[in-house]
Amino acid sequence: MRLDDLRNQLGALDVIRGIPAEMRPRVVLLFLGIGSEQHRKAGEVLFQRGAANDGSAYILLQGTLEIEKPDSPPLGIDAPHLIGELAQIDKKQQRGATVTVTEEAILLHFTWAAFSAAAKSVLTNNESQAVRESLERLAWEHLSA
Repeated sequence: MRLDDLRNQLGALDVIRGIPAEMRPRVVLLFLGIGSEQHRKAGEVLFQRGAANDGSAYILLQGTLEIEKPDSPPLGIDAPHLIGELAQIDKKQQRGATVTVTEEAILLHFTWAAFSAAAKSVLTNNESQAVRESLERLAWEHLSA
């Protein structure tokens, strides 16, 4: 995927739009710096409900995913979308949903540990707090959906 396309997709994420505009380019660069692009085929499982939480997350750049949670109908997800943010608020250390690729996908894979370390080096404390609050808002929205 071209760099301009990556930046545009990342800039359209809810978590990015939830922070002050002047911070957005640096947070986009942060994700680009820690992420690795992956191509996945339809049917591949990214997260299995009940599996140990390894701290990884994805940003869906192209394609579609399906999220299956107990007592809820499957939910289709289109790009761009952050997947795996619930691990930031749910301390059970288990995945709460199964996430499956439904249409060939391009994803940016990263770990929350790498994100946290990079954020400490490029963001101020106030900026880190703004990103954390945006992530928490997004996670709570997804948890209640």
